[in-house]
Amino acid sequence: MAAQGMIALLALSLATPLCAQGITSAALQGRVLQADSSPVSGAVVTAILPASGARWQVMTDAGGRFFLENVRVGGPYVIEARAVGFKSADHTGVFLALGQRYHADFVLDSVAVQLPTMTVAAAAQESWKVGRAGPGRVVSETELSALPNINRDLNGAAALSPLIVLRPLGGISIGGQNQSFNSFQVDGGVNADLYLGRAPGGASPSAALPEVLPHTISLETVSEFQVLVAPFDVRLGSFAGGLLNAVTKSGTNVLHGSMFTFLQDGSLAAKDATGSRSDFATWQLGGTLSGPIVQNRVHFFLNADLQQRVVPDVGFLVSADTVGGADVAKTGVSYDSVVRFQQILRDSFKLNPGSIRASDGRLPAQDLFAKITLQLGATGQLELSQHYAHAERREFIDTGRTFGLYALSSVAGKSLSAAQTTRLNWSTLLGGRAQNELILSYERLRDSCQPNVSFPLIQVSQGLRTLIAGPNSVCPTTSVRQHVLEITENLTIGAGAHLVTIGSHGELFHFRDPLVQVSAGRWLFSNLDSLAAGLANHYDRGLGSTDSTRPSGADFSVLGLGLYAQDRWALTSRLTLTAGLRFDVPFLLDATRTNVGLLASSLRIDTGRLPSGNALWSPRLGIHYDLRGDGSALLRGGIGLFSGPPPYRWLGNAFRESGDETVVFCNRPVVPTRFDPVNQPATCATGGGTTPRISFFDPDFKFPQNLKVALGLDRRLPGDLVATIDLLYTRATHQLYISDANLGDPTGTATGEAGRILYGTISGMTASPAWRDASFGANEIYRVSNRGGDYSVSLSTQLQKRFGERLALFASYAYSRARDRMSLVNFPARANFSNTALDGTLEDRRLTPSFFDTPHKIAVTATLGLPYRIQLSFFYIGASQPPYTYVIDGDANADGIGGPGSVPNDPVYVPRDSQDITLARPGDWAALNRVIVSQRCLRRQRGRIMGRNSCRNGWLGILNARAATTLPRAAGRHVEVIAEIFNLPNLISARWGRQLDVTTGPTIRLLRLTGWDTTTPNARGIYQLSPQAPRGVVDPGTSRWRIQLGARYAF
Repeated sequence: MAAQGMIALLALSLATPLCAQGITSAALQGRVLQADSSPVSGAVVTAILPASGARWQVMTDAGGRFFLENVRVGGPYVIEARAVGFKSADHTGVFLALGQRYHADFVLDSVAVQLPTMTVAAAAQESWKVGRAGPGRVVSETELSALPNINRDLNGAAALSPLIVLRPLGGISIGGQNQSFNSFQVDGGVNADLYLGRAPGGASPSAALPEVLPHTISLETVSEFQVLVAPFDVRLGSFAGGLLNAVTKSGTNVLHGSMFTFLQDGSLAAKDATGSRSDFATWQLGGTLSGPIVQNRVHFFLNADLQQRVVPDVGFLVSADTVGGADVAKTGVSYDSVVRFQQILRDSFKLNPGSIRASDGRLPAQDLFAKITLQLGATGQLELSQHYAHAERREFIDTGRTFGLYALSSVAGKSLSAAQTTRLNWSTLLGGRAQNELILSYERLRDSCQPNVSFPLIQVSQGLRTLIAGPNSVCPTTSVRQHVLEITENLTIGAGAHLVTIGSHGELFHFRDPLVQVSAGRWLFSNLDSLAAGLANHYDRGLGSTDSTRPSGADFSVLGLGLYAQDRWALTSRLTLTAGLRFDVPFLLDATRTNVGLLASSLRIDTGRLPSGNALWSPRLGIHYDLRGDGSALLRGGIGLFSGPPPYRWLGNAFRESGDETVVFCNRPVVPTRFDPVNQPATCATGGGTTPRISFFDPDFKFPQNLKVALGLDRRLPGDLVATIDLLYTRATHQLYISDANLGDPTGTATGEAGRILYGTISGMTASPAWRDASFGANEIYRVSNRGGDYSVSLSTQLQKRFGERLALFASYAYSRARDRMSLVNFPARANFSNTALDGTLEDRRLTPSFFDTPHKIAVTATLGLPYRIQLSFFYIGASQPPYTYVIDGDANADGIGGPGSVPNDPVYVPRDSQDITLARPGDWAALNRVIVSQRCLRRQRGRIMGRNSCRNGWLGILNARAATTLPRAAGRHVEVIAEIFNLPNLISARWGRQLDVTTGPTIRLLRLTGWDTTTPNARGIYQLSPQAPRGVVDPGTSRWRIQLGARYAF
């Protein structure tokens, strides 16, 4: 759908007044009283920002109360109160933080003659006094610029919040929730990839999509941002996890500008184990310019941020040094086998398989931002901004170079991402007691991938190792287009001690994704001789849509409408209650195909029924209580429901997996008789093997929704030490659950493996699931429904202390526990079903540690000002790393999952001794036992099937430092020279700062199923030990120090 059509449709759908989706500003409120505490009615209260001439002006009501919503973040402000017959008074030096509700009370003395204004110098209310009810944190512009941030992105600064955890492959988890359930807003509008559930151009949790755009928005553009875990304000919606809410900088009456550059390269990093330095290089260059167009009325802000990264291949590189098996010891594969693999593809099949050697990745990126601010007298303000980001990522080998797995450079390609966002913000005063904010936001995202080669993916087994060439399963047809239109408005009405908000939120999305999984084909060979002969043991390929009227992939639109109402009630000067109700409903505007054969089968499933129009109610209640009446002890809390969409890619499966898209899937003995990479067959050797991809949603399926209960205390202790403690409980009321609707009830158990539940029979290496009905041409039918019961609980604390103007310290700690049934990290329904290890039954999985569970997290910062304008800062962040499960490569429970082309989901049975397992090679027991003994999680589970996510990676902690000095120049100009050090301990000593390797996925293959043992009294599988990369080894990428140098010229 064209953008113009989207705008027209959304405009027609929003006949009612609209209210805000996000908070983009601060607020003021208070009372104007006489000396005897009686109210002053009709007093004029004015908030002035002298830097830009911005003014907001209101009058007090009969009770002397006033409020100002939508006040620009920053300062210093002058807040003035005047009334006829009274001496005026003002507060000066007031700074306002994002989301803050600043209280300013005035006492006016009655006079017969106008006297000079009484001025009160007001210190900025600290960030912990922003008036929130749930856990959260404001990150100021000062913190963004002063703390070390080697990647120069917002995620690093967001980690100051104790409940924010950086994920291994990119992105963040908030409060133990799935990272795909978060929302990121800039100036009140969405700034996220809603289709893929990530930041624009960001990484996906499964590594299916790598990070392309190095940051969501340039740090130079952001004024400050909030991390909100449980905001009990109903204006904030569209997330079940958490919210990052940022506002951008604006111009002032003075022309300001800057030019900046940052540089990293191999000469500024530690040497590796061989004494060599890496060839990586990163440079960043840009500048800002801001100032007046019309003094006190119209201002502008511009930013350009350009980056270039060259990243060396840090994977396991096979060595040409074969003496003593050095090549095999390093990578698990021999140099000769890799060379022969390359030669066969080049000489026998005339393919360009790529290089054995390192493939250095390159990532150029551009980020441009422009904003105009117009002051509409003392009653309003208008902002118009445009943001453009673009990057391309080429020649990275993201998968295939790990221990026991080696890929040639043909697996690489070029990924491109572009994001364009336009926003209009208009705030105005409506009479004496009503204020309004309108936000119009349009976002356009484009993501594509161009593979290096056009032949299929080729995998060759070399013993228990694997060699790979050709593109991955998604790159050849990746070309996602998104259009996101939002109209939001915030109307607030004052009525005595009540501030009432009413309105609605509207959004219209259009997604086009032509992806066909494994469209280039995939061929598996048992050894190099088989490859040379062209005799494969497996072949599969996605064939796309068989319906000539519908193109392959997903093409659909979504309309979302939300209504809400809220009352912020100041019961007393110390106690405020906030109660609200939010109503959201999504509509899928396009129909999908009904699979007639499936509907006529005994399953009676209609793939044409979509979960459209299923409403979500979100009541919320928040409390904020000043325990002592002087702001030194604040009790806060709340309870409420939070709802938001999952990645719309999951909903898109309903459009691409109704059965008209098919896949050819062939195992021996029906694999095509001759490997032909150019003319690939559409059937197996016998003419069959083609099956449809089918998944569907329960008609009453609802978007993810969580109940959150929070209780917090902020306390200023003796010595100006500020302490914060928060308790947060989250429980899923609607969470996604995926099952196989065509798989029958359990048929038995594998008594030799602690009663592993079976869903069919196994003969040799062939599993035969007990399908309910196969008459319609398909076996696997995936149902997406809702389950509840997932939960997380966290206890966090923060400490802040300033020592004059020289030293500031901050520390936070969080203990968390997150449990779920399925941790969804993939995009296709089948992959999500299989990539969660099975614990329990397929229809009733147990609650076990979530893949997003982070039991412990610590963050510590220190900023120190030294003579000669030198500033030092330190930032330590450490956290428990993700859990994982050891699984079987194969289908050990006959549920149809496992084996070639599949992600295994069966946890291993941990044998007590060599007699408690059947090995294809009994001599493997010693090696297997060494693995078990080396892993505490396996040792403790001998004699049973291991629990899902019962193993855990170790602790990852990094201490970074920053040193900067400012060199003043004439006329207010200055030059800042910066050095940032990543992994400071390793710079001090090569023995310090070493980080151990971390698994990035939820499973590790420990055993390979090679048959079924029916000779023993206890039925069980026959296994081989899969190649095991050494565990607990030092990760060279995170263990070596490196330095980033920077300079900034400002005027």
